[in-house]
Amino acid sequence: MRSESKGNKITCNGCGKVAKHIDCTDITPVDIEFGYGSEHDGETWSFDLCDVCVEELVSKFKIPKMKERL
Repeated sequence: MRSESKGNKITCNGCGKVAKHIDCTDITPVDIEFGYGSEHDGETWSFDLCDVCVEELVSKFKIPKMKERL
């Protein structure tokens, strides 16, 4: 369940932080669709992560993320 369905507040699924900004720029929605043959074949996971939790997750990657500025 997406956190925005709880009283119009966006909450980080990782740490429980509530978005500071009305446009939720400090919390990122994440959707993962699992492919054929994976352990979670056919499932889609949806959750929200704050900037701190995203950075903590990405810091565990063995291969660095690709970064591009808009």
